[in-house]
Amino acid sequence: LAYPVPSDTLAALKKFRADGKQCRNLGLLFERYIGYLPPDWRLDDKRSSPKKDALKQIADTPVERELLTAYAQRWRAMVDDAEILEGNPQWRFLTGLGGKGPLEVGFTFHALYGLPIIPGSALKGLTHAYAELVRQASPQDLERVFGSQNQAGDAIFFDAIPAEPPQ
Repeated sequence: LAYPVPSDTLAALKKFRADGKQCRNLGLLFERYIGYLPPDWRLDDKRSSPKKDALKQIADTPVERELLTAYAQRWRAMVDDAEILEGNPQWRFLTGLGGKGPLEVGFTFHALYGLPIIPGSALKGLTHAYAELVRQASPQDLERVFGSQNQAGDAIFFDAIPAEPPQ
């Protein structure tokens, strides 16, 4: 596979792998270290599925528990005065699917740690839609809580982070 990175970065990546190490930052793996498909690959190619192979590499890369724990501690300190809601998806959950990515699908990862997150903006949009459509909140209440072009709302939405390493 060819990698879409500068030659010095590729040399460092090859040396890293030659030393028996593997990048464990899911965001970097997905956004930067995915190899291009071979030039002769076609959709009807029965030999392999490069997209599936690339996604499997990412799925098989374990999240570093120590990193997640340290990040979660900093996150909790930052949102100390906030009301924290915890939940588990009842089925598979994916955020950022409509974003651009090297595999024609997108995922949302923390910019530094590479951990999967749900952006605060997505949570705000979901909550706004629920308040408007299900709870039928008044326009005044919606503007007070969520804000408008002219004023900030009363609510602040932080990114959601995994409590446990995701599968």
